[in-house]
Parts: sequence; structure tokens; C-alpha cells
Amino acid sequence: MHDPIRTILVATDLSRGAFAAVRRAALIARAHNAKLEVAHVFPSSLRLWNEPPAELAAVEADLRTSVSDNLDALVSQIESESGVRAHVVVLDGKPFAGIAARSQAIAADLIVVGAHGENVTTPLIGTTAHRVLRLAGKPVLLVRRTPPLEQAAPSGYKHIVVATDFSDDSAQAAAAAHRLFPDSDIALFHAYEAPFEAKLTGRVSEVALKGYRQRAFDQAHQELGSFATRVNLSEAPRIVRHGSPARRIHEYAAETSADLIAVGSEEVPRLQNALLGSVSLDVVTQAGCDVLLARTTAA
Repeated sequence: MHDPIRTILVATDLSRGAFAAVRRAALIARAHNAKLEVAHVFPSSLRLWNEPPAELAAVEADLRTSVSDNLDALVSQIESESGVRAHVVVLDGKPFAGIAARSQAIAADLIVVGAHGENVTTPLIGTTAHRVLRLAGKPVLLVRRTPPLEQAAPSGYKHIVVATDFSDDSAQAAAAAHRLFPDSDIALFHAYEAPFEAKLTGRVSEVALKGYRQRAFDQAHQELGSFATRVNLSEAPRIVRHGSPARRIHEYAAETSADLIAVGSEEVPRLQNALLGSVSLDVVTQAGCDVLLARTTAA
């Protein structure tokens, strides 16, 4: 029996991508009869302008009025569409820090953000979704597609792929997906690469190499079965494929028309992340569907 979803926080910068996130958050809130809060972070960069204080104050006042009016219009539209009445809050500061702090203040069970601006060219910095997750320790749903108002499943997603490396973070992602979307079909997916396979290629016979790969596959399949039991998804389909994890995740999600990928966000030091990359970062930046990120603890 899962704990109930009580509160959902969705962040919006009032862009088109953010609208998709707000609608998705409202549909999830409706499915769980949860409270919904819509947050907008007002940039602190205005205070860096070299303008007379009076002029700066007037500009900021106009912008705040515009933001307030647009937020009111947004929540009115969402309430009309979904029947969910949202509370609005305007925060100040850096978006990822403000969102994370607010999520903790209201004990949010889920944070929803839009994919606007997630085409990352500097992995060292990371994405807003990863930064929020690192600070808040709450599951973060990155929304890419505007959901239709009428859903095939009450929870909104038809087919979910949980990508796992058998870590605690992967288990957290699987648990979050099952808790948030209990009506969805969930498949457990693992991609493996046999250790030292590249060095063995050409140095041992094809028969020996094939046997080595088969043993690696058997071990991965066995571990996936143990993982399924561990996360209470023993009835879920289990898929094991050989190759680069990020690439195989994308391939399988495309093959099955998955509308959500759930993945644990590994704790990778910033320099290592920049040089070697991160599976969860690759999924966030390249997946064609929505992505649910989770990890075990906050930073």
C-alpha cells in the first residue's frame, strides 16, 4: 500500500513548455485528489541592472503585475479544463533553489517542471530538473509533451519504462513511478555491457566471446528479477539488452511508444559528469517523452 500523494508543486516560467507541465500536474493532482501549487520564480537579475533605483522599481513593478495577471489566467484555464483549483506563489531568486526550497516548505510529494530550456550544452552545470532533485530530494517530473485532457489511464501515462542499474536510486525511481501512476503499464529495463568485452574482441574465439556475453546476459537477467521483487513489481515485464545504457533506453522507449521514462539520478561529481557523462542526464536531454527523475536523498 503506497502512501497517498497529497501535494504537487509545478514550476512555470509562463512559456509554452511550462504550460504542458502545469496541465500534466493538474491531471496528476486530479487523479490523486491532491493539492496543486503553481510556482513562478521571479529573477533576481533585475537588481544587477545599472539603472536608477526609481526606474528599476517601476520596471520590476510592471513585470510583477504582468506575471501575476498571467498566472491568474493560467490557473483559471487549468481549473476550467481539469476542475483542479491551484494555489499560486511567486518566489524570488534562482529557479532551481527557489523551487527546491518551496517543495520542502509545503512537503510536496512531486515536483513538475517543463522541458523548456533543457537542451543542455554544458553538462558541468546540469539541468534545472537535476539541480532541483539534488537539493529537494523529491521526485521530479520533466514534461515534454502537452497531455490531452482525456487520458487513456486516470494517472495519465499508458506505458512507463523504468530504466534500472539496480542501484538504490533506480529503486527509488521505480517506487515513485508505481506510486504516482498505479494504473499505468510499467516495464523494467536494463542495458548491460560485459566487462572488458572490447579488449577481448579479436583476442579470443567468437565461440568464447559469445559464451562470455551469454553469461553476462544471464547475470543481468537474474539481477533484474531480484530488482523486480525488491520494488514490488515482480509481475512487470523485464527487458535486458546489450549495449550502451542510454542508447538502449532510447531505442526501447521508441519501439514501445513509451510516454514516460523513469530513471534514478546517480550522484556524479560535477567534473566527472562533464567528462564521462551521465545516463540520467542523457535521458533528460535526449528522450522524446516525459522523464521522471528520483534519488534516495537530497544533497
